Amino acid sequence: MKKDKYTSKTMQPMRTQSDIDKVSSYFWNTNLRNYAMFITGLYTGRRISDLVALNVRDVACVDRRGRFAIRERLKIREVKTGKFIDLILHTHARRALSKYLRKRKREAVSVGALLNEPLFRSQKPRRNGEHRL
Repeated sequence: MKKDKYTSKTMQPMRTQSDIDKVSSYFWNTNLRNYAMFITGLYTGRRISDLVALNVRDVACVDRRGRFAIRERLKIREVKTGKFIDLILHTHARRALSKYLRKRKREAVSVGALLNEPLFRSQKPRRNGEHRL
């Protein structure tokens, strides 16, 4: 079998708090969506496929004033196994999601429409310039 330059590289988990802080800081300064996704994944231990399958409605509800309230518990279906999982969202994950959704709310047509959208929209635009849902 022919080896190319990519087969010898292996992925390694982040082993130190310093590594996690560096990645977290990078996302915080560059992309709030990726920051929220990273922190949520870090504190829930869920696969990325489980996170991108979530809708805004799965993690947040809207109070009478039109503000988002991030749920403390989530009930999600794992994409890989199809099993339902009950998760408690860590304070840091709820804070990251809240900040991200406040930004999304400013860009949304209405709060009701936003609730039905995917939590983490694709960043890759379609040919017509709209973002994939």
